[in-house]
Amino acid sequence: MEELKQALTDIQTTESSLIGYLNDVLNEPDGVSQLMDGRIGRLFELAKCYKSAFDRLKVTSRAEFQEHIKRGYRYAEIRDLDEDIVNLEGEWDGILQRIDQSLKEDDTGVELGDTGPHIEQVEKSEEQISDSGGRAIVVSFGDQKGAQQWLVETSCPFPMLLDSQRKVYTAFGLHRSVSKVWGVEEMVYYAESMAKNIPLPNPSQYVNDDPQQMGGDFIIDKDGVVQYMYCSKKSMDRPSVQDILDNLKKLQ
Repeated sequence: MEELKQALTDIQTTESSLIGYLNDVLNEPDGVSQLMDGRIGRLFELAKCYKSAFDRLKVTSRAEFQEHIKRGYRYAEIRDLDEDIVNLEGEWDGILQRIDQSLKEDDTGVELGDTGPHIEQVEKSEEQISDSGGRAIVVSFGDQKGAQQWLVETSCPFPMLLDSQRKVYTAFGLHRSVSKVWGVEEMVYYAESMAKNIPLPNPSQYVNDDPQQMGGDFIIDKDGVVQYMYCSKKSMDRPSVQDILDNLKKLQ
């Protein structure tokens, strides 16, 4: 039970500290911009903290972690810590949602994003996509140098179109979001991935990444009509390749 108590204490302390950090930055002049200009990365400490907690209890998911908490709920200290964490995480997500509101008023930036599991799955299905009458194109935001470096590093076989001003992103309703990338659920997801030795995407050293930018998948027919539209609800949310293939086949 001491291991569980220490794991919960570490999460509580980390969340309390990071919430204080968030509030301090946001209280500075032009605080949101300050946060978005690189200081938000400190929030990843929560993912690392959860991963350490999982390691301490020899689990790899929050569901397993919660089972330990349930078994320890007869102890007042465990109950108090868990309830405090629930309140802290509600406060954490609330702050990020308020930041999102300000981002909608100033949706700017010209950085290039990461590759990740979704595009790798699309690459593996390139032949099936072609057989279904489709052709994959990557649309991203950034400058030409960064895009070329990204293509080299990822060996992405698809042509890339640059949307530096994010006009296409905006037209398709793909906005930036802090809460969908740095929310508690996302931090736990990253912790689970690390605990399971699933590699997380690494930004190119030549690219100023903007992980707040939401992505999506779209099918546009030969007449320029959008026949399929999937806007990511979370940073790791993408449709299955099979869903894309099924919708492509409907157009044949």
